[in-house]
Amino acid sequence: MKRGNPKPLTPKLQAELDALAAMPESEIDTTEMPPITDWSHAVRGPGVPEPRVRSTIQTMRRLS
Repeated sequence: MKRGNPKPLTPKLQAELDALAAMPESEIDTTEMPPITDWSHAVRGPGVPEPRVRSTIQTMRRLS
């Protein structure tokens, strides 16, 4: 999937997502998902840009 141009959701999928969003968290079954206990190989997601560092370089040149 391209980052800036996602495909639109089908009406069926949109209805499922809306139903999940309306449910309280206590009713959503997450028992099939194992808990994550090892975060040693975690990486920053593709949607989070790396922080930018500003730097300035000054050069001096001798005028003769």
